[in-house]
Amino acid sequence: MPNNATPNIENALTLNTWLSQLGSVNSATASSGLNGEISSSVSLGSAANNDWLNVFGIGAAKNNMGGAVYRDSMIGLVGDQISIGGQLQQAYQQEVSTYLGVKYQSSGALVTVPTAGIYDLTGSAVATVLLDQVVRLVSSATNDTIVTAGSDYVNAGAGDDVVRVQDLHFRTLDGGQGTDTLVLDADYAGASNIVLADFVSNARGVGSGSRSNVVSGWSKVNAGAAAAADTTVAPDGTTTADTLTLTDSTTDTDFYGRYTGLTEGQTYTFSIWVKLGTATNFDITLDIFRFISGESGADTVTDFTKSQGDKLDLSGILLGMGATADNIAGFVQLANAGSNAVIKIDIDGGANFGSPTQTITLTNAWTAGNLNDALTNLIDQRVLVI
Repeated sequence: MPNNATPNIENALTLNTWLSQLGSVNSATASSGLNGEISSSVSLGSAANNDWLNVFGIGAAKNNMGGAVYRDSMIGLVGDQISIGGQLQQAYQQEVSTYLGVKYQSSGALVTVPTAGIYDLTGSAVATVLLDQVVRLVSSATNDTIVTAGSDYVNAGAGDDVVRVQDLHFRTLDGGQGTDTLVLDADYAGASNIVLADFVSNARGVGSGSRSNVVSGWSKVNAGAAAAADTTVAPDGTTTADTLTLTDSTTDTDFYGRYTGLTEGQTYTFSIWVKLGTATNFDITLDIFRFISGESGADTVTDFTKSQGDKLDLSGILLGMGATADNIAGFVQLANAGSNAVIKIDIDGGANFGSPTQTITLTNAWTAGNLNDALTNLIDQRVLVI
């Protein structure tokens, strides 16, 4: 750090904290500003303050005397100095500690690699330590297979890698570049319901969990080998990849996708593979037309086709109104106007379709779109969502 220089560092980390790597300054006045506070090696240049040489003072000195007092000080700085200003989540502490452990090449039990490209970390499955084992293949472009158990840190590097997990105690699982697959191993032991978003930046307050576990860089998630995992949810595909493939082997499987911020005119294609003795490939291009609370007036929907998986979601506009399949006739009317299907909505449930809250015209959807059916049937088929 040059003398008399005052570089300013703002918001180096989130959650009202900051991170700075500084070395000891053993000459004249030098300081740096972090989030509005001054962190100085020497804040006063007079001979009376020579005792402060080589001291990293946090906060401004209280007076101009030799006994100037800082809010805090550190002597003989070596390596990273991490200063926290504000309440710190335990997950954040673990993430910082994990970063330091990996940076300085802390390691757990040594692993023998029996075959090139295969790394088995299950021999040590300790979940109570900060880091159990570390695999960093940052210079590798091979197609690797890594099996984890315990508080492991994995960066698979480039290549089409497969990482199999036997529990959810990992610290970080990063597939790196390539088309990578995260697999719940046949020996997986853990929660039966897994929400992938809970493992994305928990420490930064993004996920709903309290642990510091992080997953990133995955294009495929395969839960088929793990009988214990009944549900795998990816609320936001962009937390892992632009394209996310989920695979399961149970006879009854529901895959739910939630997508926001879609672009008008853009095509979104969803493919579902079902294996029941014979593998069958269903390529489905579907649209979900959603009407939100407070909406009113008249709208037109084009290209609605039930056979292609299109859905009309009225749950938002009917939210809190008590609409059910049994009383839906008071809230929704479905009729035809030539080849068009016309849906009228009375959010009060009084069947006042002469002055409806909302009118939706679905062009050419009465016959061609297969909407000439009873409302209750459409609800049962999840074509109409209330």
